[in-house]
Amino acid sequence: MNGEFFAHIAHSLEQITGSLFYILPALGVIGTLLGVIVLSLFRLDKPLWWLSLGGLSSSLLLTGLSAWPDQQPGFDGLLMMDGPARYLQVLIVVGAIFSLLALRFRQAHHPQTRPELALIYLLTITLGAWFLAASQHLLMMYLAIEMMSLPAYLWTAWQKKKATAAEAGMKYVLFGGFSSALMIYGLSWWYGLAGSFDLANLSLVATDPALTGPATGILIMVLLGLLFKTGAFPLHFWIPDVYQGAAYPVAAFFAVVPKAASLLMMLRLVFSLTESAVGANIQLFLLFIGLITMSWGNLAALAQRNTPRLLAYSAIAHTGYLLVGVALGSVFGASAVLFYLGIYLLMKLGAFFVASTLDDQSGTSAWRNWSGVASDFPGLTIALVIFLIALTGLPPTAGFVGKWYLILALGEQNTVFPDFLPWLAIAVVVINTVISLYYYMKIPARMVFSQRNLADISPKKIPLYWGVTLGILCLPLLIGGVWGFDEVLNFLNRILWK
Repeated sequence: MNGEFFAHIAHSLEQITGSLFYILPALGVIGTLLGVIVLSLFRLDKPLWWLSLGGLSSSLLLTGLSAWPDQQPGFDGLLMMDGPARYLQVLIVVGAIFSLLALRFRQAHHPQTRPELALIYLLTITLGAWFLAASQHLLMMYLAIEMMSLPAYLWTAWQKKKATAAEAGMKYVLFGGFSSALMIYGLSWWYGLAGSFDLANLSLVATDPALTGPATGILIMVLLGLLFKTGAFPLHFWIPDVYQGAAYPVAAFFAVVPKAASLLMMLRLVFSLTESAVGANIQLFLLFIGLITMSWGNLAALAQRNTPRLLAYSAIAHTGYLLVGVALGSVFGASAVLFYLGIYLLMKLGAFFVASTLDDQSGTSAWRNWSGVASDFPGLTIALVIFLIALTGLPPTAGFVGKWYLILALGEQNTVFPDFLPWLAIAVVVINTVISLYYYMKIPARMVFSQRNLADISPKKIPLYWGVTLGILCLPLLIGGVWGFDEVLNFLNRILWK
């Protein structure tokens, strides 16, 4: 007995030490997090920013340049370091770096907020998202989600003097606790049913006809936690309040990083259930949730006057577009989703960052009060137009390419859905695109063509690094919009599925 125990311990230690190479980027983030905690004890603000930026940049370099073998498992199957995981991890760290720069810019205008807690929250959520993107085990998935969620609750209420921040944080905790409870309850039932949390064993239970109903219901409970993080209907009610209550950089970070990691985890679940009745049920469930989510988000955005709330409902709508691609369960659909996530990161961060800058410059977050301010902020207006056109999905931006790939993936022959459903989904996507065009374009239209309704504005000087940041976010959206469709898809397939 003792011999077996020590042999198990030795095997576990061997797995841990042999897998450390695969998580070097995460170890870099962990080291940065510890350094930030130590420096914060001495209240050294300026080194905090440089340490965080350096740590995240090192993690990005290690993630992008690592030469891991494809489909390489780590930690005895808990993680899968494959092409999609590396791609999403790059996006996650890029999103964290841009959000860090936005926090630094905001700190210059709101020096009363101390930065160390924000940096700790940002690094911890980034770490959780990094592990979620590579999770190959349902328990690992749950731990990664909680690593993202707990600091997010605190970060929402970071601005103590903002009245809506505490309310938003409380709502986030309540909805998050409810979804986590459903998820852990579903996981406990799944373990009783399957005897394993490994994604590789999902198909063993899913192919048993006698377990189709119970397995479908249990997996839907598990999916609810992921749907909550993406802001999908009906677990989206927290998003408008949280995005309005949190600082702009925080809301921008929430809109892209946890969502990207959660959607990749959904893709892994769907691919683990292919060619089974349970998988077909889950795909149908996700398709209808996606269609309802995009419609709800776009229709609700029509009535919004507050800019963060409008961008919040826009984020909900984009979750719907992405869920439709996840539901297809095809390689083309997965490629379309992953490409769209990269474009979504750029255009959503850019829209939030420009809105934040206009808020600081004009003193109001209500876009209706930005009438006629384009003459004072021509550069910001041009950048905002580019981001909003990309969010709509119009040429000549990469947003059009991303949405076009989703439509092409829907048009593929799919044996899971009835023949009419993909075409119905395409029609809903097109109708929602037209709806979004109205509420996106009315913001720059008011800025350019309406008579000014604000008192004289003395534009504040925008730091060079902030102007360069907004330009970097704009440039790929324009280049991706004129690059050939086949070249984009071939490039993506090489780095994802090689």
